[in-house]
Amino acid sequence: MTGSKVYNFKRGADDNKNATMVIGILLVLIVVIGALLIFILSEQPGNGGQIGVGNQNQTIIPDMPPDNSTTNDTVECDDQCHYDLALLNIDVGECNTIIDGAKKQECYSGLSTLSLDACILLDNLTVKTHCAIDFAIETDDRSICELLGENAQACYDEFDKCLDADDEDLCYALRNEDPSECKELSCQIKYSIAKNDGALCDMVSGNAATVACRAAVKQSDLCYDLSSQFERDYCYQLYAIYTDEILMCSQITSDTHYIVDCYASFAISRGNVSICNRASVSLDSRWDCYTNYSLMSGDIAGCYAIDELATTSRFACAFEFAKLHGDPSGCQAIVYAPSRTTCYQGSILYLNDNLDYRNCANITDFDWNHKCYNEAAKVQDDIAICDNIDVPYAKEACQIAYNVYKENNREED
Repeated sequence: MTGSKVYNFKRGADDNKNATMVIGILLVLIVVIGALLIFILSEQPGNGGQIGVGNQNQTIIPDMPPDNSTTNDTVECDDQCHYDLALLNIDVGECNTIIDGAKKQECYSGLSTLSLDACILLDNLTVKTHCAIDFAIETDDRSICELLGENAQACYDEFDKCLDADDEDLCYALRNEDPSECKELSCQIKYSIAKNDGALCDMVSGNAATVACRAAVKQSDLCYDLSSQFERDYCYQLYAIYTDEILMCSQITSDTHYIVDCYASFAISRGNVSICNRASVSLDSRWDCYTNYSLMSGDIAGCYAIDELATTSRFACAFEFAKLHGDPSGCQAIVYAPSRTTCYQGSILYLNDNLDYRNCANITDFDWNHKCYNEAAKVQDDIAICDNIDVPYAKEACQIAYNVYKENNREED
């Protein structure tokens, strides 16, 4: 056999140089990459410039001041500081810490519209009363007035003024700036007019009334554009009344209750029954206007203005007046004696819930005058009313009748 051949390969000098170069490049790359990682870690937020990984919640001890001395971050708060804090935080307690009296009052004044406590601590009585009233009204709390002590009456007067107002709901609505306080049409329209805001008329119910409200706010006739006569007439009635413009009544269709109510309203507001005497009103409508005037104003003059020959209308006016106002003397407007007696009987003996003894003196008929006192004593449960009778036997009869009435009631109970 022939011997196998052995091949020997020798590494040359160039190969050794290449290996050394590769190793050097790798070492450079390792150094560069390491430096880059150190840079990235040092730039991480919250790391405080500390290099390395580990517990992120590690405690970093701040540099101590020289000579191990301590720092004091407390800043003393002076009057101006307390004043600023009081207004910023609406804190009356900060005002209380102010030393200077004038500055302290200035602080209370600055908070007086925001804090009841600050309001009550004011020395200025006028401002103090004003802000206390505002708080009482805003919170609907009358007891706040008591905080004014001997000066409380001014607060009570302002708080309670709506109790004596002609239109209590309107007064509260305007005082509280709250239209929901208005439950009636009259209040709703008057509130809209007072605020000069036609948009508020949307709370008014009914198309004709809504248009009348807007017309009254704008002081301009908008009723003419309504399609139906009924709506136009009602709109003109309301428009005339709430703008106090009597000429608008003439725009209403003759001999309708709208025109009667329109003129009667002005007769009442102006205390002049002759306003019912309008050319556009027929006699029957005029009697109705007179009746409305008397019933709504409490002035019997309207019933007397009805022609004596219009017996039915005159009786109806006088009888309704006597019952409504508890004043049987109104029956004297009836000329026909039997009808007048019927009126006395109804208003004194039967339908007498409103009977007022103070009206009995005006009854000229002797018997009905005494019967008026007799019944009034029973209705008002006061035997002393009998003392108003001048005739001794009639007074005694009144007292006996009262005692019998009370005894019968006790037996029934």
